[in-house]
Formats: sequence, structure tokens, C-alpha cells
Amino acid sequence: MDRERHHPPNRLDIATASVRARVRGLLARLGADVRVLAAVKADGYGFGALPCARAALAGGAWGLALANRAQAIALREAGIAAPILLYAGAPLDAAGGGAARRHGLVLTLLSAAEVDEVAALADGPL
Repeated sequence: MDRERHHPPNRLDIATASVRARVRGLLARLGADVRVLAAVKADGYGFGALPCARAALAGGAWGLALANRAQAIALREAGIAAPILLYAGAPLDAAGGGAARRHGLVLTLLSAAEVDEVAALADGPL
């Protein structure tokens, strides 16, 4: 049985104008003193982290939140200058701390022990 004939591949297109409009609408409801971090983890939930990030920032998002350090660095290298938060769970090691510092990424630390661990690994201020 030909699987594609019976189950054609799914295709989703994202309208970045809709992402911008949703962020603008959210900010309009929340007020001018609220900052929004747009979650673009998992490669923008499969729609592409870079186009989703650009659209959210164009809509007024203050910053971005990701779970993957490599994706966060890729956004920096693509010219994204907005604050980028890394969710908890990113590996805490010397390479990760150094990369976070070099690329201006904000780490999520859940305990005083994690703060001490990252401070001990860092070769400069984070």
C-alpha cells in the first residue's frame, strides 16, 4: 500500500503577520508597562525560530525564550539583538557558561547551588 497516497505529508505555513498581530494584541491588552518574552523553542515549534522570532519582536515582544543554547546562538548570529532567555535545563558547564556570556544569553537558574556552580565555571561575569 502506498502510504503517501493514503496519508499525504502534512504542510503548515505560518503567517508571520499573524504572529506580529497576536503579540501586538497581547500587549494592547496587558498594557505598556508589561514585557513579553516570546517562546520560540523547538525551532519556533517547527515553524522556524528565526522568522517567528523576527515576527514576535516586530510585534513588540521585548525578548525571546528558548530551551536550546545552539538555537539561541543561531538567533544571535542571525542578528537578533533582543534579550534571549534560556529555559532551565540547559547544561551548566564551562562551555555553556562561556557561550552564554559571549552571546549575551540569560540563564535560568533554579537554586543557589546552580548560581554557585555557574559562578565557579565562569571565566568572567555572566
